[in-house]
Amino acid sequence: MNITNDRLMKYNKLYRFTISLIIAAIAQTVAALDLSHYATESVLASGHWVKISVDDSGLYRIPASTLRKWGFSDPSKVRIHGYGGQRIADALNADNYIDDLPAISMSVGNDGSIIFYGVGPYSWDSGDVMSRQSNPYSTVGYYYVGESSAESPAIGKTASPGATSPATTFIERLQHEQDLVSPGEAGQLLVGEDFRYTPTRHFKFELPDLCGNVSFKTSFIAKTTGASSRLSFTANGNAVDAVASDAISSSDASSEVYGTDGRTSHVLSGISSPLELTITHSATSIVYGAWLNFIAVNYERSLRLPNSGALAFRSNSRGIKLADATSWARVWDVTDPRAIKEVDFSLDGNDALWTATQSGAREYVAWTESAKLPEPNFVGKVSNQNLHADQSADMVIFTYPAWRAQAERIAELHRGAPDNMTVIVTDAEEVYNEFSSGSPDVSGLRKYLKMLYDRGNAEGKPLRYALLMGRMTYDERHLTSGVRAIGAPTLPGWQQREDRLSLDAKQGFVTDDFLAMLDDGSGMRLGADVLSIAVGRLPVTSASTAKTITDKIID
Repeated sequence: MNITNDRLMKYNKLYRFTISLIIAAIAQTVAALDLSHYATESVLASGHWVKISVDDSGLYRIPASTLRKWGFSDPSKVRIHGYGGQRIADALNADNYIDDLPAISMSVGNDGSIIFYGVGPYSWDSGDVMSRQSNPYSTVGYYYVGESSAESPAIGKTASPGATSPATTFIERLQHEQDLVSPGEAGQLLVGEDFRYTPTRHFKFELPDLCGNVSFKTSFIAKTTGASSRLSFTANGNAVDAVASDAISSSDASSEVYGTDGRTSHVLSGISSPLELTITHSATSIVYGAWLNFIAVNYERSLRLPNSGALAFRSNSRGIKLADATSWARVWDVTDPRAIKEVDFSLDGNDALWTATQSGAREYVAWTESAKLPEPNFVGKVSNQNLHADQSADMVIFTYPAWRAQAERIAELHRGAPDNMTVIVTDAEEVYNEFSSGSPDVSGLRKYLKMLYDRGNAEGKPLRYALLMGRMTYDERHLTSGVRAIGAPTLPGWQQREDRLSLDAKQGFVTDDFLAMLDDGSGMRLGADVLSIAVGRLPVTSASTAKTITDKIID
């Protein structure tokens, strides 16, 4: 990449402006977490560690042979740490701030294998047809495997054996979704199949243990002007009755509007498995864009352990009857994955029965000793690190190893006179390891800054600046071909949580302001919360670019 002198001057001006002039000194009362909230030493500071990943939420088994291959000879000493791949909450407070990598509950089998519940990068809403939301920063959930003499968190007991008029079915949730392109290269929304030149497409869903109605919901992004477009459906060869929400409103003709998110749902009766769903998009005006976002399918499923020996389910009923269970069956309540409890049930023949001690929706996983459970993915070994030992600083520079040398040059510039700053240069991957359970979530960077900010204020030397050496992008997971073509790591910015906002250039923005919101409770009022520090960014994508820009800054 060739950089002209004019562009370098712009980079230089941007850097000096963002680092030196964004925030004036404002007298204010600092809101900080108690310093005891922060560990003084990360669990990664010593010992042998391996990083693993899970693709979705559910039970996972690590065989003893796999543990040995990873360098662990005694399964009884193995511990798993982390909290998986869901997006971290924006609000910064003691109630939801998870520090470092907490150990999770697990079970060690007679064969030395370890079974644990992993949290993937998806979460489900609770609408009439439940649909899944993806973490825009990660495609997996990460955990860390190490050794310790300390016990894993105990698995408590819950529920009471037996049930009166128990539920025998639950609503199963499926979703088809492909993240291929961005409608406008703005915001977190990525969409799938293109319907412009293939207006009819077919989809197939297996529905094991189907015993009632099937419902489905689609999210479809279309850009037409002057007239609405429409979706039509067939299910197993039969036309689905049209409803008003099948129509997708026309979009504003502005180039800053990338389409309309049309959402519609239908209930199907008399359906057998598999469900073969056909979707057709039709329009009477020019179609500038037409993509499927997702298809969510919900259906009534029998509560029984399948041949695989494992089942995950959600129920609003307090009384539960799980068929085809045996005395070897185990059931966990995983509603709170950080406080897993074992369900105490009774057996009536091959039926497990229990009554929940708490009302409301509960998430369960059930399995037998011979269950076919997936193994987590091996990511790699993790070198010892301890960012939790970092104390107060004037400035933090987030970087990657490829251009860390240039970050150190900028740090030295500010460490010397006349600035005389304390500057920490840190690898973003190490921050993710300790502050976002491995996911490259912007809140991981923010949590690290929060720790330094609170410690610095306690010492009368508050953190003042943060610099990100790396570009941001709308596609932080690097799923689209355009972003993959960058060929370099990126540093995340904050993105809106609602998909529809990505369809408007004024709403689908990415911002670094979120990183500067370090007061307790901040992060929920973009544009209103106090910016506690100045944040700047050098959007470098290579070591050579970083050197050229750094040379100009120093000169």
